Order: sequence, then C-alpha cells, then structure tokens
Amino acid sequence: TGLSADMKQKIERTAYLCKADLVTNLVREFTELQGIIGADYARLNGEDELVSTGIKEHYMPVSADGELAQTTTGQVVGIADKIDTICGVFALDKAPTGSADPMGLRRAALGIIKTVIDSSLSVNVTQLIEKAVAAQPIKPENAEKLIAEIKEFVVQRLRILLNEKYRYDVVDAVLGAKDPLADIKDVIARLGLINELVNKDSYKAFHESANRIQRIIKDQKSTNTIKNSLLKEEQESALWVKASSISETCGYPELIGELEALIPYIERFFDKVLVMDKDADVKQNRINLLSSINSKFMAIADFSRIVF
Repeated sequence: TGLSADMKQKIERTAYLCKADLVTNLVREFTELQGIIGADYARLNGEDELVSTGIKEHYMPVSADGELAQTTTGQVVGIADKIDTICGVFALDKAPTGSADPMGLRRAALGIIKTVIDSSLSVNVTQLIEKAVAAQPIKPENAEKLIAEIKEFVVQRLRILLNEKYRYDVVDAVLGAKDPLADIKDVIARLGLINELVNKDSYKAFHESANRIQRIIKDQKSTNTIKNSLLKEEQESALWVKASSISETCGYPELIGELEALIPYIERFFDKVLVMDKDADVKQNRINLLSSINSKFMAIADFSRIVF
C-alpha cells in the first residue's frame, strides 16, 4: 500500500526476473553469484536500475550481520521471497529443529525483521504469512495451526533480536499485548516508550494499578457497556469520566501521559469501592469499567509481564 503504480510495476518485474539467473551455467558453477549476476544480466538487457538492483538485493542479508536491501524493489521482493520459503518449508513439515537449519529459515526470518526495522516499513507480516500458506501447492491439514507455528517461529527471532537491546520482561510485555507481526514498526515504537516508562520513579504506582486491574478482571466476562446509572460511588464516577476522556486515536506518548494521570483515580477507586458488589448489575458494571481501562493499558503493553 502507498506505492505508486510505477513502483508496483517495477516490483512485479523484479519478482518475475529475480530467479532467472539460477538456470544459467555461470550461477550453476558459482552459486555464490546468484542475484549478483542476475542484476548484471538485467542491466545488459536494459532493465530499469531499480529492477536490476532489486534482483541483487532481494537475497539480502546473505549472513546474520550482512547488508540489508536499500531499494523498495529489493525490500518488497526479498520479504515476499523469504516468507514464501519459510511457509513452504513449514508446509513440508521440515521446520528447523535444534541447531539444524539447512534451509536457512532462521536467517530468512531475521532478514525480514531487520529489513522492516531498518527501513521502518509498515508491513503486516501476519497477513503475508496467511497469504503465503494459502498459496502453497501443498495444502496443510490444519492451516490455522501451521500459520500459528510459522508466526511463533518468526516472533522468536524478533524476541531474540530485541533482547539484545532491551530487558527481556519489557520485550515480553510489548510482544504480549497484541500481535507483534501485524506491525513490527509499532513494536519498536512501543518498546522505546515502555523502556523509558519503567525507569521512572513513578512507575511503581503505574505498575501496581495496571496489574491490580488485570488480576480483578481475570476470568471475568465483560462488555463495553458502562451504565452511568449503576455508578453508585463518587470515585467510580470520577474514574469513568477521566478514563472516557482519553482519546482512542492519540499517539502512544500521549496515551502513556493520560494513563499516568489516571493512576490517582484508579487508586482512589480501589481504596473506596468494592468491585465484587452484592448487586450483580453493579458488580458487572464495575468489571466492565475496569476492563475498558485495561484495554487502554494493553494498547501499549501487557504490564503483568514486567518484573518489578
């Protein structure tokens, strides 16, 4: 999305030609030249420079610390190619086991992730995996299970990469809040903010409020309906007014600020209000209220996973 018609055409042309050099005698003799020779052949054939470069770059990175594709053609075709490879091998029930990874799937998954992060691409990897599984010539008995296994495989590579820079529990909290592969760029944005938040002196109160809400609503059924007529106590009314004023479209920094301002209201609510009221309707209304607030915390991270 967001690409011009001309760029889409160049991407399609790159995808069409990217493996053509594999049938040449030169690449058969010197396999390490795949893509490199393809790019040269494309230039000699008069192809657009973005197409030629994309043919070379779609293999990148060729090692764990290798260079990443810089052209849009190389990035898009490279991501598609790697996802297709991963899904195809998984569909054949040949997923990597232990340290063995003859098809280089771990490197491929890491290449996808690094390319997305390096160029700040908005790519829904989950959707790409779903489409790639559906396009495989071998149809799995359980497509949903296969997709879940592939996603977990890619998420583990993402987790390992992020753990090199961030605390493991902060990474768990961010990855656990929502599907991380739907928008890896979003994951990186939230990670930076949560990493700053947990180092604030005020985080203790924030952490306790977020986790207390989760403990109370755990295993409780809830809806999005909060009835003002059932808000019996001043503290719960004040909490609802404050919580409902938080915009659903504000950015993450603003949302964190709004939640920090909400903490005193949450604390007063718990000091004065019994959630499990004898009146079933009042009880349910309070659970719904806390659930709606929990969803605002979960939009950023699952704070129950942070060790404090």
